[in-house]
Order: sequence, then structure tokens, then C-alpha cells
Amino acid sequence: MPVSGSPRPARPLRIVHVAGTASGAYWAYEQIRELRARGHDATAVIADGPGTLGPLLAADGIPYETADFDIFARNPLRAATRVLAFARLLRRLRPDVVHYHLFGSIILGRIAAWLADVPVRVSMIPGPYYLEAPGLQDLDARTARLDTKVVASCERTRDLYEAHGVPRAHVDLIYYGQDVRRLDPDRADGARVRRELGIDPDRPVVGDVAYFYPPQDDGPFTPPFLVGRAVKGHEVLLRAVPLVLADVPDALFLLVGEGWGPGGPEYRQELEALARSLGVAHAVRFTGVRSDIPDTLAAFDVSVQCSLNENLGGSIESLMMARPFIASAVGGLVDAVVHERTGLLVSPDDAPALARAIVRLLRDRPLARRLATEGRARALALFTLERAVDDLEALYTREVGRRRAHGYMPWRSAWRAIGLPFLGWQVMKPMRQAMAAHRRRAGLLATAGRTPRFPRLAHLWRVVRGRDLRIWGPRTTTDVWQSPHAAIGRPSRIVQMAGIVDNGDWLVAICRNLRAGGADVAAIIGAPEGAVAAGLRDAGVPYQSLSLSFSPGLGRISRLAVYAVRTPWAVFRLARLFRRERVDVVHTHVFNTILIGRLAAWIARVPCRVSMVPGPLHLEAPLTAWADRMTWWMDHHVIAGCQWTEDRYRALGMTAPRLARVPYGADGARFDPSRADGQRVRRALDIDAGTPLVGLVAYFYPPRHDWQAPPAIRGRGVKGHEDFITAARLVLDRYPDARFVVAGGGWGQAGERYRDALMARCREDGLGDAILFIGRRDDVPDVLTALDVAVQCSLTENYGGTIEALLMERPTVATRVGGMPETVRHGETGLLVPPRDPEALAAAIVALLDDPARARAMAIAGRDLMRQRFLLSGTADGIAEIYARHFAAAPPAAGTPDDGRVPAVHPGTES
Repeated sequence: MPVSGSPRPARPLRIVHVAGTASGAYWAYEQIRELRARGHDATAVIADGPGTLGPLLAADGIPYETADFDIFARNPLRAATRVLAFARLLRRLRPDVVHYHLFGSIILGRIAAWLADVPVRVSMIPGPYYLEAPGLQDLDARTARLDTKVVASCERTRDLYEAHGVPRAHVDLIYYGQDVRRLDPDRADGARVRRELGIDPDRPVVGDVAYFYPPQDDGPFTPPFLVGRAVKGHEVLLRAVPLVLADVPDALFLLVGEGWGPGGPEYRQELEALARSLGVAHAVRFTGVRSDIPDTLAAFDVSVQCSLNENLGGSIESLMMARPFIASAVGGLVDAVVHERTGLLVSPDDAPALARAIVRLLRDRPLARRLATEGRARALALFTLERAVDDLEALYTREVGRRRAHGYMPWRSAWRAIGLPFLGWQVMKPMRQAMAAHRRRAGLLATAGRTPRFPRLAHLWRVVRGRDLRIWGPRTTTDVWQSPHAAIGRPSRIVQMAGIVDNGDWLVAICRNLRAGGADVAAIIGAPEGAVAAGLRDAGVPYQSLSLSFSPGLGRISRLAVYAVRTPWAVFRLARLFRRERVDVVHTHVFNTILIGRLAAWIARVPCRVSMVPGPLHLEAPLTAWADRMTWWMDHHVIAGCQWTEDRYRALGMTAPRLARVPYGADGARFDPSRADGQRVRRALDIDAGTPLVGLVAYFYPPRHDWQAPPAIRGRGVKGHEDFITAARLVLDRYPDARFVVAGGGWGQAGERYRDALMARCREDGLGDAILFIGRRDDVPDVLTALDVAVQCSLTENYGGTIEALLMERPTVATRVGGMPETVRHGETGLLVPPRDPEALAAAIVALLDDPARARAMAIAGRDLMRQRFLLSGTADGIAEIYARHFAAAPPAAGTPDDGRVPAVHPGTES
């Protein structure tokens, strides 16, 4: 055990504390706060979602990150992605020490920190519970060797680790301490609490402060002796009450706390019913949760903790408040209470013994006072927050000194990543065995022919045969699509495939328009379901959701590893689906979906295979361009979404008839300026009708620095938000009262962090009032109508938001990249500027604000052009025409691999 008062570290340490919860964990917060007070760079990683811990950290200025700690997902690949994401987070933070609390974050943290090669890895176990549960004890013990040190917070935990094969020298003992400034009996006002609760000053009061944890279910994650029992032992205390009242008739029992989890309130009601059935309801009060715990403890004559399993429980608070204390002899309570010296210990689950101890302290007040005095002295010596932080700091310093030259070695992380599947199997095997043993005990397997004997194998067989995916019902022989372009039979079954969950109105419109033409169209979209699924349901389009984008939160290299594992499985499942459903056309969108769908459709020998590329970004990056060139021969048709993309394909060697161009359009009915209300948006934003308003509507895609990032966007957000902000500052020199709106949410968590960073930059530069970040909006047509100038300043792009802006007759400025020069014709339908040139962007915005008549004329011309060439109805017609041409003539050669290029062809043919 580290010795308090050890020498301070020679330099401040970078320390990350990890707690897999969004609420509670106040002790972790206190440790971080004290470490920062000592000069260390201490931060936190907590669970994402609403809770009390994040605001508590933020209020003290403590930086924190959020993560997904669900490592026990049924899908092992999903668990692996969470480990890789957390390892990447640690490599970004690069702490000297990572210190994790709570079981879920301990297991995830151990594996991820070991993978990331953090120099010092420490786990602090809050109690012995997990080491006594059959499904968790081996998992905890087997992963303990990944830590530099394991910190047990009571002797019972240390003994259990040793019993499970963890060397005692690997486990240090450091208690979770309490802040003595908060727990001072001289400053507490117990009399106030008694007056508030209407309790006579002389009435004997016995109190128990604890959450109402409901009884534990039988399962592999529950210690056998706790099955069907509530861990805090409230029933034991209630059964002791009649025995106490027989000797001390006026005694009053206060149960302080609230129900924990969904079953907690119901369990409290059961306890109240138990008190009534025992005839002691008059002597028992359930006070609910209280925030004045020191004062509440001061109101007790005897404090009780009668848990059946515990670390230190509420023993430290009671001892520090100099309360006569009784505890059950379990877990860490025996560390806090020295029997007959600092309190009394009783056998767990023994109501008569508990009653005798309570009566003894209520009657023998000199003994009670002596125990209370010595209990406070022991608590001040061993269980203070200062002592805990001293010991932790000494541990960190010692271990960092031993490993100063080590840590964050790329070759070591790579080697460990190779061994990660084997480690995962080794550590998860005992837990799965315990779960299977529980199922056998519960009789959940082999149930009279209704459940397979081996359900996992049965599920695997369904997946292998493709039976877990289905879009249509049984096929009929009358499903024939009569094309509007040719009076001959057309394929009846078309799959539109895009691994998206939101921002997919274009996909819904394509499916709807093709169905209106007589096609039997279905969709395959990304999971989990979002706005796209809702739109397909509303349009009556059958669909199947499937994970088609893997681990977006990981770095590029980590994502490649995940894709290498998961892509073959997704391809195989889709190929089975296409063959079973007799699909006639598979049409893929979005690059990662294109590769998966292309391979699956080729394997399934789908008669017509089409990919539609929305923008040129993947052709500007070396790896994805190479992957596209190596696989495009599997498609019969590759449709470029703009002229720029078509030109890029031609430069790479693709020619007609395989190569075609159909612009992605927008919904003309939705983007109708006569139906929009821009003034409503201005009123909501408190912007006067005459104030110049300039806007950018775009997602916040975070900057990329990886080797795969094209040079044009490396280190910058692809939508050019930085240039927009710089240009806004320049426009304000000419129009000081102008306002700027940035609409859109972050793309993933990294995108949200990028958005937050830009907002902070604007505040620091004094632009917080001029530039408004209004988040993701569902009323984009109204937002666009409110603008005097719409901007799209991307660094690479298909059409961006220019079609929508021009359909709404907005004067538009765009960068001269990708397909935007097709929609924004310079001087005719808008103004074009070079990318990454905020000075030119500002000058174009000012030019449109200076000349409203010219701006209005270009906006009207822009709407006319969009209605002629860039509507979604035209997109669907162009796609249908390609299908018609394919089935009206012999398809171009497909299915024969080449060197990634398309050979030279004669006009009208391709070999």
C-alpha cells in the first residue's frame, strides 16, 4: 500500500479518470478535483447521455470526454469497435496515467488502454460484488493482468483477487476517502432535521442512509447468495424493528434514500407494505432522498449499515460524523469498523443480532459515545479524501517513474491489435460459459420442440442461408414494370441501396418516382433506422435496414481493419438476399455502400448492376480511387452525379456506355419559395427584416489529417466553415449590422466537437453576436428564404446546397469546385469564387448585397435553370432511361476483371 506523504512528482502528470456512468461517481469527481488542485492535468471520460456527472465536472472547469462503455454487446464486432474507439481516444489524449472505476469501464478501459499502450494503467475496484458473481469474477481476474496496478478498496477485494490467481503484489489497497470539510460534526445541525421531521429531541432515532436497490434476479451476473435479496438489507432492518421496540418502545427508524433504477420505487413500496404487515409502520419513516446528509446523520442516535454485500457503504460518513455505528460483517465494512472499538459488527442477514446491537447502543450511551469518538479518529486517519489522493499520487509517481521511457509505441499497439481477437475470446469465454450454465439451470434450452437446442447455431444457419434478411413477400408472376420510355417488359424488382439513416429525401423521392412508373422498388438503408426509414414508410416503399457503415468514430486505419473484417460478411448476406428475392436491378449510392453492393450484386449475378456516385471526393483520395478502379468492372453502369465526377472517371479510363451522367436533383415541391416563410425564421432569430442576412446550410464535417485525405481538404472542414467565418469578418467591415447564420449539425461526435470549436473561436474573436449557429433545422426552405445571400463554400463538392438555394430564388455564392459551376453559372445564376479564398468570398457576398436588383435577377434565372435540369423527378427519369437502355440491348461487358481500366472501345460498344 502506498504511504501517504510520499515525495511529490517531479512534474505534473497527465491523468485521465474513466467512469462508465453519466450520474453518480461523486468520489471520482472529488479525486479529479483534488488532483487538479495539486497541479496535475486531470481530466475525465464518462458515459454519454444525460446525467449529473457532466454538469458537475463542467461547473468546476474539469475537461471531460464521453464514450460508449457497452462492451457486453451481443455482437462481438460491435464490442470490438467500442474498444478500438476508446483506444483511439486514449491515444489522442496521451495520458501518463489512465485510472478507471466501475466494472464496465474497467473491462473496456483495461483492454483499450493496453491496446493504446498507455504507460500506466490503474483500475480501482469499488467493491467485491463482481468478484463474487460467477459470470464476472473470471472476466475481472483474467483482465487484471493488463493493468499496471489494480487498486482494491477493501481487504476483502484484495483477498478475492488473490483467490482468483492475481498476485497479491499486483494489487494495492487504497480506500475511497471522504472530504472531511463536508463531514464535520461540529458544523452539522441535527436538531434542525429533527424539527423539520417533527421528531422530539429526546426520542431515540436509528437511521439507515442507502439507496433502495431491488432484489437481485437469478443470473450469471449475480452472486449466488444475493439471488432474490436486496443488497442493502433493508428487510433485515425492518424485521429487527419489532425486536427493538420490545425493549425501546419509543424508538424511531429513519430510512433515508430513494429507489435505484426502474424497480427501485416499487421495491420501496414493498418495504412500506412489509412495515405495515409487521405492525411497525408507526415507528418507521421513509424520508426519501436528502441533500443534507451530514445534518441528517447528526440527527441519528445510532447509524446502521446492514448490507449483504458492500465495499465501505455509508460507514465512512457515519464514522466521520461521530455517530455510534453498527454494520454487518461483510466486504469493506470490516475494514472501517473494528468490533467493540469503533463500532459493532453483526452477522449479515441476522435480524435478532442486529436488534440486540441497536438496543445495546441505545441503552449504553457511554459506550456509544466512546465508539463514536474512536470511530471518527479512525476515519480521519485512514479514510479521508486527502489520504486517498496522497496514496494515488504516490502510486502514479512510482509507476510513471518506472515506465518513463515507454508508452504509445506504434509497433506495440499494432502487435497487440493482432492479438486482440484472441484476448477477447480468452476473457469472454468464462462469462459465456457462466451464461450458458445459467440457461441450463433455468431450463431455457430445448423447450419441447419450439426453441432450437442450439439457438446460436440455428441463428447462424439462418444468417448463412440469408433467411434473416427479407424485403418483399412471396413473389408473384404478374410483377412486370412497363417502362414509360419503352413499351416492352421491364424488370419488376429494383433495389435502391444507400447506407444512410438521415438526410436522404433524395433516395425516398427516387424510390417513389420509380414506383409511380410501375416498378416494384425496395430500399436497403443503413442502421439504426432514422429519418430515411420514416420517409420510406410514409411513401409505402418496403425496405431493409442493415449496418453498411462500420465504426465511423474510429480513425482511418482502424476503420480499414474493421471494414476488412465486416465487409465480407455484409457482402455474403446481401448476395444471398439478392438471389433469394430474384432482384433484377441493384442500384447503389454512397461510396462505401457502392463497394459492398457492387460485390454482392456481382456474386449474385444480378442482371442489371448500377452504381451512382454523388460526388468526386472518393476519386480524389488514392486508396478509395484505387478500390473503385479495381471493382467498377463488376457494374454494368456507373452514373456520375455531376460533370466534374464524369470527367474524373474519364481521366481514370472509363468510357461510355458504362459511364453515364444523371444529376442528383432536389424536390421541387418542397423547395417552393411561394410556400416558405422566411420572416418567421427572422423573428425567431430576432433579426429585423431590413438586416442583411447571409447563411451557410451544411453539415459540420471535421477536418481530416490522415494520409487518405485529398490535399484540397487536408486539415480543413470540407464544407469550408472556416472560410465562411473569415469572410463574415470581412463583410462586417462593409456592413457592420449584417448577421450570419450557420445551419447544420455535426457529422458524428467528431463533427460536433468541430462545431463547438468553431463556435468558441467566434466568441473569442468577438463574433458571437454576428454569427449564429442555429443547429440542424427541419425548416430548411424557410431558413433559405430568410437569407439575402446563400453561400456554399465547400473545398470539394457535388452540388452541395446550391440546388436548394437556387430553387428558393436566393442570390447564391459558391466555390468553383465539383459540380457547383453547373448550377451556379458565374454572372448568370450566381457568383463563383476560388475555394479557400475568404477574401474573394467576402467580395462576392458584398457585391450581391450592394446590387440587390442584379442579385434578384440571377436568383430568378437560377430557379428557372434548377426547374429545367435539377429536379428529383428528372433524376428518376434519367435512371429509368438507363434501365430501359440496358434491357433493350445487350448489356455492356461486366463481370470480367481487368487492371482497373476500361479498354479502348469503338463508338457505341465496350469490350
